[in-house]
Amino acid sequence: PSIPPILQVAGGAGVSRDRVEASVFYLRAIRNESRWSPVLLWRLSTDPALYEDLTLRIGRGDPKAAYVWAGLVARGFDRRLTEKQALELLLRAASDGMTDALLELAMWHYAGYVVPADARMADSLMRSAAELGSREARLRLMMTALRAGADYPIGSGLVDTLSAMQMEGSVLAQVMLGYCSKGGRGVPADIPRAVAFYRKAAQRGSRIAFEALRILYDGRRPPDPEFSVEEAGE
Repeated sequence: PSIPPILQVAGGAGVSRDRVEASVFYLRAIRNESRWSPVLLWRLSTDPALYEDLTLRIGRGDPKAAYVWAGLVARGFDRRLTEKQALELLLRAASDGMTDALLELAMWHYAGYVVPADARMADSLMRSAAELGSREARLRLMMTALRAGADYPIGSGLVDTLSAMQMEGSVLAQVMLGYCSKGGRGVPADIPRAVAFYRKAAQRGSRIAFEALRILYDGRRPPDPEFSVEEAGE
């Protein structure tokens, strides 16, 4: 079987070894709930050679290196820089039009991490990333619109778009298909179909999908103590 690109770049299998590029992939995968990427990035973050590469490439104005170091600080993998310094690096990368940096900065604004919580600013950054071609940004904007009650009638093309993205491997699109099937957004409501999408996404590591499944099951489980999952596991 072929080696996934993320591991090819990290290990130099068939391509030149590039620790910074591998870190970009890992950070993107973490943002999209990859199960193993945090462990893989943590291992890479303990390699002194990574920081030599980052220092050299930041000095040359490489936005990828600036984004990676900011991401390492944000996830607690590195303490060489302060959060303020990490923000400066992230702003530099975002100003260069790096879509991953724009997405990361948007997530910081959504969460109020280092920067003020500002949903409008976050949405604006997401739109900028989407305009530059980021599929993830498009998905996240659609998710925000769905949660805000945007009207996606049956036949609007929403589900076709999500289905195509799911076929390309997007876990986030899979979660959104579950959400649409559950609530009848762009497709007739179909709980078994929603469960199927959520289950597949949860098996791939999505915490959002797992929580959605738990809520669905809890809503249908009898209230009697013998049916309580928490008590049964004690």
